[in-house]
Amino acid sequence: MMLDKSSLRIAIIALSFTNICRLSYDGKHFTTNFHGQSLALKNNPSSNRIFISKNVQYDRTYIDFPVDTKAMPVSFKYVTWNILAKGAADSFAMKNSKYYNIMKERVDYLPLEHRLPNIVRDLISFNADIICLQEADFYQPLKHELRNTYEGIIQVNTTDHDDPTNWHGPALFIDKSTFSVKAIKVIEFRDYIPRMNSVEEIRVGILAALKWKESNSIITVGCTHFHHGRSAQNETRRVKEADAFLHSLKDFAKEMKSDKIILSGDLNSEPGSDTYRYLTGDRIFLGTYNYSLYQLLRNIHSILYDEADREEVVRPISPFNSAYSNYKLFKPSNGSTFNSFREDYPSSKNEPDVTCAMIRPITVDYIFYTNDTLTLTSILSIPPLDVLQSENGGLPSSLFGSDHVSLAATFSHY
Repeated sequence: MMLDKSSLRIAIIALSFTNICRLSYDGKHFTTNFHGQSLALKNNPSSNRIFISKNVQYDRTYIDFPVDTKAMPVSFKYVTWNILAKGAADSFAMKNSKYYNIMKERVDYLPLEHRLPNIVRDLISFNADIICLQEADFYQPLKHELRNTYEGIIQVNTTDHDDPTNWHGPALFIDKSTFSVKAIKVIEFRDYIPRMNSVEEIRVGILAALKWKESNSIITVGCTHFHHGRSAQNETRRVKEADAFLHSLKDFAKEMKSDKIILSGDLNSEPGSDTYRYLTGDRIFLGTYNYSLYQLLRNIHSILYDEADREEVVRPISPFNSAYSNYKLFKPSNGSTFNSFREDYPSSKNEPDVTCAMIRPITVDYIFYTNDTLTLTSILSIPPLDVLQSENGGLPSSLFGSDHVSLAATFSHY
């Protein structure tokens, strides 16, 4: 039996799942068995497609961008995913939870013993070189299962009180055969932004300088999870978190002599929000908000007052591109390419309609990158909303181990 490199890596990882997974290969397809549940995992690198079958059928396609990959012989794959903290999922299942009425039809899918096999299965299928996770309060079992291929790094959020639903944080898994870790830095946002109250969790971010073994370049990675909440006050807080993160990122990248930067995670901000606009190049003034009511007030304010009277948040580095900012322009034609792709037309309006489907469809997850030093060659498609909502109206479900969907992008450089 001959296995290509991609398939072999999947098999090696899967073979380490001694208590969770058994894997067999029939020459065409992988079949895994998680706790007695038979799943077909088909990996076809030549067509860049992932097929996962169990109750619900869906096809996640790697969509190629029209770039000359022959001039860029090496590439790496990057994944970001909020995997839903165990503490949060357990709290949703409690009858006194404010989310219980929403989640009660999905309560069987919330326990970690159900979700972990689905999450591990997906992490295998990505075949990624760098994985950025959020809400990783079950980091240790993940680290154990991925130990043969990945080096793991985690930094948990902290609080001044004992609240298990807040014990989580970002984590990075680095493929040891592709990258070596040169340096790590942890950012605690409380060092830059006063907390609203004493029980508020302290959000953190991880910065990592990774030496890419195939090209000897240094890739700087930022993995984080911004503050949640839809109020104007919370959006201002996220802008400040983004500002603090970028200032730290700039200094760290300069120290590491790296101009290739990726920032990713659950930013809890929708496309077009002030946080999104700040990261992608717009001028942002504190006190302006991009939800409809605040947008109206902002327009009135712009007429009555000069923008110079307000505090501008000055971005310390060049704007980022979002890997999925052309997503809605994708229209399948011959193969999996952007036949209507326009490199000069990334827009918040073309981000996916959904990356989180717990309560309502919302987009809050992103992969941002420096497009002058990294070339985006492909992204992973997102299952349609009807698939995400096919079981009891949302996520998690029998197939999806989190309330968020994963994002994946492939990068190269000249």
